[in-house]
Amino acid sequence: MSKKLEPQMVGRYLDPGNHLVFQKVFYENQPCLLSFLNAFCSFGSSTIVEAAIISSGTPVDCIGKRFAVFCIKCRNDKGKTFIIQLESQGLKWGVDTSTHVKLKHHYQMPVILFTISPYLLFPEDDEILCFRTKNDVSYLLLELPKFIKNAADLKTIEEQWIYYFKNWNSSIEIPTGIQNEKLIEAYRTIEKFNWTICEMNEYV
Repeated sequence: MSKKLEPQMVGRYLDPGNHLVFQKVFYENQPCLLSFLNAFCSFGSSTIVEAAIISSGTPVDCIGKRFAVFCIKCRNDKGKTFIIQLESQGLKWGVDTSTHVKLKHHYQMPVILFTISPYLLFPEDDEILCFRTKNDVSYLLLELPKFIKNAADLKTIEEQWIYYFKNWNSSIEIPTGIQNEKLIEAYRTIEKFNWTICEMNEYV
C-alpha cells in the first residue's frame, strides 16, 4: 500500500497538488509553468523557452480522487521540440505506457511523463527524482515524501519547488530564501485568502 502525505484544511495555503489548484497555478500562468519545467526538465545546458498546453483534464485515479493532467508541447533554446505530460497526485507510475506511446506516435516527437507524487511509490529507492525510460517513453517521477530538507536548507530552484509541493500545509509564509518571482507568484496563488468562496467550495 502506497504511503501518502495527508492533506490538511488548516493553515494559510491550499494544496498545490489538488487538481483545481494545480490548474490555477500552471494553466493560468505560463511563466510559472516555464519556471517549474526548467527546474526539472531542462536536461543539461538547454532551457525550455516555449511551453504550450495543448490539452488538459482532471481524470479520476484508482482510489476515486481527481488529479490534473496537462499535455504540454515544449521547445528548448536549441530548437528541440518534445511533449511533457505533467500529472499531479500520481498514485501509479509507469504501469500502463500505451497512452504515452500513442502520444509519441501521434505528435512524432519525444514524450516525457512527469508525475509529482505525494505517495511513496518506491521505498527501496533513495532517489527523490527518478528518471527512467520504458517502451520509448521517458518517465520522470518526483516522490515528495523522500524530501526532508528544511526551508533554511533550500539551495536550488529545484529544491524550492519540491518544498513548495511538499510543505504547503506547514508553511505560514514564503521561505525567506526564495527570491524567484514566479515561485513567489505560485505561493500567492495557493494562498486561501486569494480564493473566492465559490472556489473554496469547489476545492473542498
